[in-house]
Amino acid sequence: MVSSFQQALGLALQWESLLAIIFGSLFGLIVGSIPGLTISVGMIFIIPLTFFLPTHVSIALLLGIYCSGMTGGSISAILLDIPGTPSASATGIDGYPMTKKGQAGKALGAAIFGSFCGGMVSFLALILVSPQIAKIALKFGATELFSLLLLGLALVSSFGIGSPQKLLKALIVATFGLMLGTIGLDFQSGVARYTFGSTNLQLGVHILPVMIGLFAIPQIIMGVKEEGAKKWGTMYHGNVTAALPTWQEIKRFPKAIGIGSLIGTFIGALPGAGGPIAVFLAYDYTKRFSKNKEEFGTGIPEGVAAPESANNAVTGGALIPALTLGIPGDGITAVLLGALMLQGVKPGPLLFQQNPVLIYTTFISLFLANIFNVVIAFLSIKLLVQVLRVRGRVLLPIIAGFCVIGAYALRNNPVDIAIMLVLGVIGYFLKKGDFPTIPLILAVVLGPSMEEHLRMALTLSEGSPLIFLTHPISCVFIILAVISFLVPIIKGRASA
Repeated sequence: MVSSFQQALGLALQWESLLAIIFGSLFGLIVGSIPGLTISVGMIFIIPLTFFLPTHVSIALLLGIYCSGMTGGSISAILLDIPGTPSASATGIDGYPMTKKGQAGKALGAAIFGSFCGGMVSFLALILVSPQIAKIALKFGATELFSLLLLGLALVSSFGIGSPQKLLKALIVATFGLMLGTIGLDFQSGVARYTFGSTNLQLGVHILPVMIGLFAIPQIIMGVKEEGAKKWGTMYHGNVTAALPTWQEIKRFPKAIGIGSLIGTFIGALPGAGGPIAVFLAYDYTKRFSKNKEEFGTGIPEGVAAPESANNAVTGGALIPALTLGIPGDGITAVLLGALMLQGVKPGPLLFQQNPVLIYTTFISLFLANIFNVVIAFLSIKLLVQVLRVRGRVLLPIIAGFCVIGAYALRNNPVDIAIMLVLGVIGYFLKKGDFPTIPLILAVVLGPSMEEHLRMALTLSEGSPLIFLTHPISCVFIILAVISFLVPIIKGRASA
């Protein structure tokens, strides 16, 4: 264990890894601060670059983008009242009023400080909890793994809260994702499935063009339209720098940051929950337990620090199920898992046993990413404010070019570009029809593994599905999957 940690420390402290974290942190802050872009899109732009990098450098780069992208979303939320990322939605409630009162620098300082604290709390949770989960998961066979993946997929019902129509939309999208996962050669028999005679489609539908199509292309289409162009061309008139919180302000933060960090870590560890849920819960509970309830919403630093600490605490929390079980904690970790798979890394309990150096490298890189995030954020605020002035007509062609390169470069397969474009158009209409896209990503990521473990389990049981109920751990996961699927439906009907 000690030697593995020493090797990991050496890899994480190499100049290439440190440079990757610095670049990733700056890039993530820029992507996160631009309304209309997302951290997922930013990662997708960078993934083609990781093809030529060692695994530990790629991880450092992506974790830098992940951590800083969360912080970057607060910049436009505070200055423009337009969240740069969905997870920054609650930051503007108090951040923008502070800007209107001439306290933009103080609000940015509170956001960056809260982000750092939340990230470090979730980092500690990750290194303490994930190895224990991995030890338990090592006992899983095909039966338990299928039931576990089914539990992850059952969380798509959480995207249908509110009405039966939303649930139906989430299920339709998830079913479409499962169908995409069946395209290609059958892994057992080698028979071509749904390829329509195309040899290129025998390789299957890869997650990368799917992600590019669903995340990036709809943003480009919306950006081309007049309404999207205006949004992307938003300008912030002013010159501002982040101000470190004073000691008097910091003394008011512990409760807000503590609540935000714990909620963010816990919500992040629940597959499918995500940052937007965490930040609003953190803001609401901080307000409930505050002695200054009436000041929330008028522009106070605690109202910024609480959601931002939850925002960045989601990062470490979401990595817990991603690394230990191979289940994405949110849409961003789904992209991160896809990037790791491109490097030949298969996240799951065996990864802790077979490649402890990579796990320790990930832990150390996450720690360094949080450190560099706070430093670079304070130093680069003036630059990031200038980025908010970039017009959509400049960004859109650049983004489109990265999309084509990213889709093609992985397998040099022109069909991947076609898949990206087709799914991009589909993704645009899904957004227009208020269909959630995350269930589709979850289905594409989890579907092939689910099929593999399902067929292996049925082979062992000679075709009897009772094997999933006779194995105790599998039975527990099946029950949890049913509960996870039904609870959002029941809550939605109760609130209707």
